[in-house]
Amino acid sequence: MQTETNTNESNQNETETVDVEIYYTKFLDDRDHEAFELTRDIRTYAQPKDVTGETFDLAYEQIHRGEVSLEDVVQPDKLNVVLGHIYSRMQGGRVDSELSYDGSKTRSMMIGGVIVIDGRASLVGEGTSFPDLGDLEYLRSEDVQENNE
Repeated sequence: MQTETNTNESNQNETETVDVEIYYTKFLDDRDHEAFELTRDIRTYAQPKDVTGETFDLAYEQIHRGEVSLEDVVQPDKLNVVLGHIYSRMQGGRVDSELSYDGSKTRSMMIGGVIVIDGRASLVGEGTSFPDLGDLEYLRSEDVQENNE
């Protein structure tokens, strides 16, 4: 987590920011039975063991990538609080331009989604738990990394 200092005429504010990536599971048709079952199971059960380097590229699409301000987060140094904050901002019919989220055009985040903060991936689990998936670089194939560079 990074801290930026914004200087105004009369006061100084320190705003903490994080690099965030949001991934949603793809909705695949059942012509590819194995991929369909994988994405369905991830959305249904949200088991970290199902999200691996072999399955990540098949099951997920990136929805957002950028820097997000944590000025509204009470305890920005607590990862679960930050994950919960990002998750709640991706809900319902609201618009969040900082996260490129428009609830009237994009579905809400649900279990099985992945939130990446400063390179560390967490699965959105049941009861808004956030099991750790490790570093994102280990979940992504070399082909995807080359395309994004």
